[in-house]
Order: sequence, then C-alpha cells, then structure tokens
Amino acid sequence: MTFDAVRGRAVLFGGATHQFQGLLSDTWEWDGTTWSPALPATSPGSLGSGLAYDSFRGRTVLLGWRTNPPLPCETWEWDGTDWSRRFPSASPPARSYTPLAYDPARRRTVLFGGTPGPRGGVLGDTWEWEGSNWVQAFPATSPPPQAWHALVYDAARGRTLLTGYGSAPSIDHWEWDGVNWVQRFPSPAPPFRAGHAMAYDAARVRVVLFGGAGLSQSPLSDTWEWDGNAWTALAPATSPPGRFGHGMAYDVARARTVLFGGIDGNQSPLSDTWEWDGADWRQRITAASPPVSAYDGQGLAYDAVRRRLLYFGVSHALWQYSAAWDTIGPGHPGGGLPMICIDPPRVGIPFCLVFDNPSPSRAGFNLLLAAAGPPLAPPLTISLPGVCVPAFLHLIPRLVFSAQGNPALFCLPVPPAPALAGLPISLQGASLETGVCFRATDAVVATVQP
Repeated sequence: MTFDAVRGRAVLFGGATHQFQGLLSDTWEWDGTTWSPALPATSPGSLGSGLAYDSFRGRTVLLGWRTNPPLPCETWEWDGTDWSRRFPSASPPARSYTPLAYDPARRRTVLFGGTPGPRGGVLGDTWEWEGSNWVQAFPATSPPPQAWHALVYDAARGRTLLTGYGSAPSIDHWEWDGVNWVQRFPSPAPPFRAGHAMAYDAARVRVVLFGGAGLSQSPLSDTWEWDGNAWTALAPATSPPGRFGHGMAYDVARARTVLFGGIDGNQSPLSDTWEWDGADWRQRITAASPPVSAYDGQGLAYDAVRRRLLYFGVSHALWQYSAAWDTIGPGHPGGGLPMICIDPPRVGIPFCLVFDNPSPSRAGFNLLLAAAGPPLAPPLTISLPGVCVPAFLHLIPRLVFSAQGNPALFCLPVPPAPALAGLPISLQGASLETGVCFRATDAVVATVQP
C-alpha cells in the first residue's frame, strides 16, 4: 500500500437531466462515491406527492397521483428492497404538492391539503394513514386550504407542525395533536413564503426551515429554527442558493439535516445536495444526482432501519442517499490533520484510514480512537500540556489503536455480522509531533455498509 499525497488517496493493490426529458423507473442509492441503481422489481407508476417514514412498521409511505384522468391517490410502501402497492378501502382524492409527516406517538402518517389535479385549486382536508387504511379527520378547527406548504413532526412537543402561506406578512403556524388543529402566533416568525421545507433535528431538538418563494415570487435562502416557543433567524457563513419546492429530511445516524433539489429564480430545477449541522450549511459534491424537473415537489424521507435518505421525483424513480463516512472538521482552532477513509466500511471487510504525521520522521507514532455510535454533540475541548494545539474531541474512546509510520495507516477489522450494517462508528486520530506533543486529526464518522 502507498499514499498518493497529491490526490490525498491511499492506493492498495491485491490482497484477500438537468431538464427532465422522459420517464424513468429506476431506483438508486449512494455508496459513498456516487449514486448507483438498486433496481427494485416493482416501481410506482404514479407521480410522487408526499413521502414519510413509518418508524413503527419500518416502511416508507408514498402518496402518489396520476394526472390523466385525476384519480384517488395511490398508496405505495417501500420496505428497503421493493415497492408494494396498498389498496385501502378509502383514499384521499387526487392531489399534488402536499407533504406527509409521520406521528410516531400515534403511529399515523398525517396529510393536509394539496392541489386537486391539473386544473389547480387548493384543498384543506386532513387525512391519516394507519398502515391499512386512510381515515379522514374532521377537526373543529383547521388551517386554511394549503398547497406548497411544509409539514413535520415536532417530537419534543408531540405535535405535527404545519407552516403555510395563509396570510402575509408572515407564514401561518398550526399544530395537529390528532384531534384538532391549533393556530400559534409566534413573534418573530419567518416572512410569508410557499414551497419551503422543514425537518426536525432530533439531536438539537429544533425544527429547521429553509427557503421558499416569497411575496414577490423570488426564491429565499434564509434558515430559521423553531424550539417549540419561538422562531430564530440564523446567519450561517454558507447557505444554499435560494430555492423553493425542495425537500429536507434529518439524517439521524449522522446528525445532519439534508436538503435536496428545488427550483431557482429562473424556474429551473436544481439537483444539488446540502447538509446543515446546526452551525453552517455544507454542500455535498456527488458524482451523480437524481434527475429532476420543476414538478418534483418535496418528497424526501429518512429510513431509520437502513439509514438512508429517500427521494422520489417526477421521474418515477426512488433514490437513496447515505454517506459512508462524514468528516467533522476543522478539528481544532488553528488547523487540524485531515483523516481520509480509503473505502467505505463494509461487513466482514477490513476498513482502512490514513492521515499524515507532521513529524519529519518516517517512523512517527500515531494513535486512533474509536467508539460505536454518533459523535459527541457538542464535542469536548481538550487543552493539555501534551496537546500541541487545543482540540475538539468528538468521541469518548472505547478502543485505542497505535501504529508507527508516516503517513499513519490503520486498518480495522469489521466482523462478518449483517446486524452491523448501518452502525455509525466515530473515529479520531492523533500523531506525536517530533516527540514533544500530540496533534489531533479531524474526526470521521463511518457508517458500516452491508
């Protein structure tokens, strides 16, 4: 094995449509390098309207619709391997541009409003899916009819939160408790918008809102968070370009809110991927992305069993997004050492990492700290005489490995146990710098792949 310092890669040999132009029916997933097809035996023929993950039943629910002629919504479920169509005795009438949210306390997928078919109009009805049938609710109070609104379950308060465009100058804010809708009047609140998206950050106990189209129809690029009592406008150093009609979902394993797609100010579809860690937005550059159009809507959900984000667009294709590893950096004020994963960790296959040792000696002494589970939030600050530069420690180590060499190379065995698939592993290294003090690396969170 050698290390390519120019490309930042360890080399090992041997050893044990921007504009949518047609309809597709392929399923793809991200393997740490690019998006690649999974090819299910069955795919929905309807267009996706909403997507939500049923954590009790381990299924992702898709609400589909057909344009000619408008028919009652189709219900499909994804089990991680294939799609199956459900045939409930009752279904919501045809609609598009309506998000779904799953209420785990009541084990219900919640739907509100939407646009009834190609002729336009707006709906204001409430429906719930309990795994075998859709049931319409008739609450005493309801939000005004909505489309291009946002819906998310606020786990801290046990309510489904709806934000919509009911009245200017700010968004409407409603909460569903399973019996009735209750309007809230927070101040301040995000300005009026439609086509925005929300996700619930479970680690930080916040609802994250981004973007939408404002009163002038121009796309917005602002980030807001709701703590159950008040909205806070944030000012991250980096933000995605303004957009509306995008999707957002929270990646529990990696503690990130993921944003995909949308429509820009020129009415052109976007296919970029961004992640929010609670402090800043970071774009994920992928070798390929799902095909998109201006009619995709907001279908994005997180499959907690397989630890994948799912996206279903107008191309009739399901796509799955997961990062096999995620670098947390910079690891220290003043500069940290980057750590590089050679390959995604896979069940039964050794997993290798490499990082440089700042010492001029080729026989540098190095440490690797490892712990199962996500990184610490917030990290611990370490500033000791034996630490060259104050560092953020992102894990409480359960295992400590040592190795000599420059660059430092560690290969960790992954047991051949299928149950390990999806397990996050937090890793952070340190190098002895000229025999005086240790300099820490940035942290890496690696998700074990099947």
